[in-house]
Amino acid sequence: MEFPLQYEPLPIESVAMNESPEKRDNFQIDELSQVLEERRMLEKALSDAQLKIYALETILGPSLQSTGSPVTALLNEIDFLRREKMNAERELQHNKLKIDALEAQLAKVLNDFNERERVLLNEIKGLRSDKQSIEKAISDAQLQLYALETLIEVAEQEWKIDIRKRPGYKNRLE
Repeated sequence: MEFPLQYEPLPIESVAMNESPEKRDNFQIDELSQVLEERRMLEKALSDAQLKIYALETILGPSLQSTGSPVTALLNEIDFLRREKMNAERELQHNKLKIDALEAQLAKVLNDFNERERVLLNEIKGLRSDKQSIEKAISDAQLQLYALETLIEVAEQEWKIDIRKRPGYKNRLE
C-alpha cells in the first residue's frame, strides 16, 4: 500500500552547484533515508490504527451492528461497563457486610467457647482436688484397716482369743 509523502524533497538546484558530485549524492541519500524513515513510521502508525480499529470492532461488535455508529456503540459499551461496575461494587459491599456479620458471630462463638473452656478447666481443677482428697481418704482408710488387722492379730496371738471367728457373726473381711 502506498502512502502519500508528507516530505517535499528539495530540488537539486538548491544544493550548491559548486559542491562536488559526491556531496550532492550524499545529500540525496540523506534525503531518501529521511523519506524512507518517514514511510516506516507512517506504516507503523497505520498498522497500530488498524489494530485499534479491530479491537474496537471486536469489543463493540454487537453494539456497532445494532446502532451503526461507532460513537454510539462506544457510549453504549461504556454505559454497560459502568452498570457492571456498579453491580460489582454493590455485590462487594454486600459480601463485606456478610463477612462482618460472620466475623461477629465467630467472635461470639469463640468468646462462648473460651468461657466454657474456663468453666471446664475450673471443673477439672476441682475434680483433681476431689480425686486427691479421695485418694488420701482411701490411703488413710487402708492404713487404719491395716492397723486394726494388725491389732486383731496381735490380740489373738497374745491372748489366744478368736476375735474374728465368733459364732453367729459373719466375717466382714472375707
